[in-house]
Amino acid sequence: MWSHYHRDEGDLTDRTVEQQALRELIAQEATAPRRLAPALETLRGEIARRWPGADRTVVDATHHVDHRPNTRGSVDAIDVNVTGVDTDVLLTAFQRHPAAALWIHAGTAARADDGWTRRAYAGTDPGAGRLHLGIRPAEAAERDPRPWGLTEESGMDAKQLLALLNDPAVARQLRALPWQYIGGGIPRGMSTLGVLNELVVTVRAIGEVVAKQSADPAAVRALLPAQRADAEVMAAPTNGSGGAVDLDALATRSRRG
Repeated sequence: MWSHYHRDEGDLTDRTVEQQALRELIAQEATAPRRLAPALETLRGEIARRWPGADRTVVDATHHVDHRPNTRGSVDAIDVNVTGVDTDVLLTAFQRHPAAALWIHAGTAARADDGWTRRAYAGTDPGAGRLHLGIRPAEAAERDPRPWGLTEESGMDAKQLLALLNDPAVARQLRALPWQYIGGGIPRGMSTLGVLNELVVTVRAIGEVVAKQSADPAAVRALLPAQRADAEVMAAPTNGSGGAVDLDALATRSRRG
């Protein structure tokens, strides 16, 4: 739309200079390159890999202002042909991304600034066959390099994660990780599991000393940590230098102490 204001009487049809200037501006706008924001180029590529299809994404739509280049020449929206696309998966990934701002689909719209609350949309297309995805009109959002999580190399869905965690080999490694921790209050050269093992050994040794001096040794021994047959799940107890703990020597030191 062009609005022309001037002080003199008459109309634009009589002003050939202004007419030519207007024609040149219209021609420049028509031929200006549409540069899709880099963040949306990333999203566009992930969509194409996840749901291959001809004309899957449209950049040069005319129904929404987001499709028009801003002052930086950046286009901040794409439309997606949703035929064969899991829109729930796509929208979930889209809404998690910090650059995302707006989506419109099938008479419904939601905005990040509104907590992605779904509201009725009475504007122009994309309609049921198209999904409009717009990002924040800021350079930082346009250049955000983070993936959108739609392809294997950039992430996995909940089902894939659960399948991985249910793998016995993976589960076994995950259970072992906390016991390998070294740092904080853990003595140098020892893991969390090594410290716990040494505590158990020490309690047993001290308890045995007390039991031998007690009028009822059985009652004392009943309170001590039991020796388990499946003790192979625990690492061998070590001293601060990494060597095995000598139970007899520990009991002797306990008596002297």
